Amino acid sequence: MSRAVFFMLSALAILACGDQGPRVSAPATASVTVGNDYFRSDRNGSENRAIDTVRVGGTVTWTWIEVNGFHSVEPNGIPGFQKSEVLSGQGSQYQVTFTAKGTYEYTCGVHGAPMLGRIVVE
Repeated sequence: MSRAVFFMLSALAILACGDQGPRVSAPATASVTVGNDYFRSDRNGSENRAIDTVRVGGTVTWTWIEVNGFHSVEPNGIPGFQKSEVLSGQGSQYQVTFTAKGTYEYTCGVHGAPMLGRIVVE
């Protein structure tokens, strides 16, 4: 096999492997609005099931926008995380830092299934 053919085949093999360059990592933070019977991703607008993605070590902040609405953030399955207290009042916040990869489902402890969300940790 000639050198030219060898190098050409080597180059084709490298291209076939699909080197797609550096992978864009998940964001370090996500924000979720807690409203009147809904969780809404501030990044993509998904609602009931609010869906967000963060990297390992990333933090999610839930922020209440109702003046008198009572809600909580509670894990719904495994893996889980520490649940919030039942909070009320515009501007109340709850934060969780996710230290392990996984898909974390959550719900409102007051309203249950109508208020759902999911955090994907990459």
